Amino acid sequence: MKFFALVLTFLMGVSLTSCIDEGESSTAAGSIVKVVNYMGTVHFEGANGIKYYPTTASLATVESTYKFSTSSNVAYIYFSSAVANTSSTGQTTDSYTVELTYAVSLDSKTEMPSARGASNDSVSTAPIITLTAGGSNNVFMMDKQLVLGATYYTSKLHYFTLVYYPEETTATSSELNLYLRHNSKGDTSRMLLHMTM
Repeated sequence: MKFFALVLTFLMGVSLTSCIDEGESSTAAGSIVKVVNYMGTVHFEGANGIKYYPTTASLATVESTYKFSTSSNVAYIYFSSAVANTSSTGQTTDSYTVELTYAVSLDSKTEMPSARGASNDSVSTAPIITLTAGGSNNVFMMDKQLVLGATYYTSKLHYFTLVYYPEETTATSSELNLYLRHNSKGDTSRMLLHMTM
């Protein structure tokens, strides 16, 4: 039941992303963000340039409850309220103070397989339904991180890996081939259609 509540919270967060209107408080929203940890201060930056500054108490709560690490590069955050920050001249800025209710790192271990089928190669065990939800392409870059949306069936925790085989690229190559692998970790259920971004 706890997992179902977590998945439901995640789905609600994805569907409510970008609910923040300039100068207004938002009751709930979620976003995929870059984690910025500078001189002991943590904030998050969205692909749209908006900065989210968590309260100290809410950041401590998600660190202890969800084992969120502020040393992550990319994360999914969900917050219950957002208050627009203002500059010293009283103008609204593109930053918000937020009460985090959930945060999870989206980083994963990077593998460099020496060849297809090597012991550290990523294995795909389940299909990806689509990379375009509603006819739109959900792919964007966040600094050095590639973020893309994928629709798939799930009832348990799945993971994805993006694979690059160096031996496929030569000095004369004009293309870079990347392979998206979906591993269901043994889950064969088709109970829930999930779109992640």
